[in-house]
Amino acid sequence: MLRRFTFPVRGLAVLPLVAAASAGLLAAPARADTPPYGTSSNDTPAPCAVGIVNCPTQDAFFSPPSNLGTLADGAVVGSRSATLATPTPSVKAAYTITYRSEDSFGAPVLDSGTILLPTTPWAGTGAQPLVSWQFPEDSVGAQCRPSYALEHTGTNGNVDAEQGLVHSLLAQGIIVVAPDFQGPAEMYEVGPQSGHAVLDGIRAAENFTPTGLSRSTPVALNGYSGGAYATGWGAELAKSYASDLTIVGAAMGGTPADQAVTGHYLDGTVFSGLALLTTIALDRAYPALGVYDDLNDTGKQLFADNQGSCVGAATKYAFARFDTYTTAPNFIDSPAIAATLAHDDLGQAPPTFPVLNYHVYNDEIVPYNQDQVLVKKYCQGGTPVDHIRIPAADHVSGEAIAAPSVLAFLQARFQGTAFVSACQEIEAEPPLPQIPSITTPATPNRVLPEAPAPVLLGVAGLAAGALVLRRRRTRP
Repeated sequence: MLRRFTFPVRGLAVLPLVAAASAGLLAAPARADTPPYGTSSNDTPAPCAVGIVNCPTQDAFFSPPSNLGTLADGAVVGSRSATLATPTPSVKAAYTITYRSEDSFGAPVLDSGTILLPTTPWAGTGAQPLVSWQFPEDSVGAQCRPSYALEHTGTNGNVDAEQGLVHSLLAQGIIVVAPDFQGPAEMYEVGPQSGHAVLDGIRAAENFTPTGLSRSTPVALNGYSGGAYATGWGAELAKSYASDLTIVGAAMGGTPADQAVTGHYLDGTVFSGLALLTTIALDRAYPALGVYDDLNDTGKQLFADNQGSCVGAATKYAFARFDTYTTAPNFIDSPAIAATLAHDDLGQAPPTFPVLNYHVYNDEIVPYNQDQVLVKKYCQGGTPVDHIRIPAADHVSGEAIAAPSVLAFLQARFQGTAFVSACQEIEAEPPLPQIPSITTPATPNRVLPEAPAPVLLGVAGLAAGALVLRRRRTRP
């Protein structure tokens, strides 16, 4: 059965967002091979914020070799031991690696990531598995990438917050690779770059001798929020881009599947800075769009002030509107921007393996309705899906609440347990009314969910999640 809570929806405002998100449910168009505008990305490595020590951009380890273009996707270019800022007994060894991948236009790019080897031996059935963990970087500065943040606590609160969940996998003997999927130019919420980096990060982990892995290694993808977006792109590109991998499932929660819908939902809210930062990445990924030329002086100042910013900088732009920063209104709906965002949406190439999808119904950052559209598209495309709807939580808490189910899903995939799809019920359920976004400063200020919140992902959060989810039938 579809795993959800039963709760009333009367009295909720039905936004135009619902109709926009529900359009096109019956058909998932094939994704174009390349973005609709331009022929190349600007892969110039992103800068760090002022004062950052050992900025990756200035580190020769991350400089691409002259023969990068001749290497195979996923080829390991460099490796070195990583010193985790928060040591843990669950990690036997940690490595930072660089590897060959492709940007959004297929040009060679040197991506990076972290490989964590567990102290605990794998005691499950079959070969030792690998999880590709996509941290929600949600930033545009080079110091914000997971490989740097794992060695420098406090650099990116999202990375700090999720480490406890990563260690729960290591404690079971599962190897973890955490790709810096935004690439050297830090392309935040840019689909093709992210998907390529995820899949080639898996290849690199399997190519890296200390892991002892191979192409027959069972692999699962996992991510929440911005990490779910990258997970989704990796899952959707797996068949066409990396059919050599043995991917057995993907878990994704709080997924911003529809870029335009999510942008409109955030516009003018306490969390609007998250959307504004993506325009910097959009300009880097698709320079032919001329995003910078669409900015007024205020917008150009925003760009100048945030080239090296991490997610915490978004708090400076609470309740800001896109129109404040652009020369013309309706930036998100302008033809070129709309077409490019649509190209980067999820739901265009449903995965061929099981997907666990979960979302907070009253999510104040990523609207629920557009995720409901995504799971319906996946089901209609033949993907076996289980969906968890969490009715009463905020964006960050959703990950902690669902953590027990995510871990159970990953374990079941590696044990070869048969997956029971909920698609029959998912497809039968009508679109739900969308909770209105928070667009008034009179709303009590909330902690930015994409900022340090380790306590929400700690023992108390996991215990609360276990108590809530225990009330529902467990699905492998």
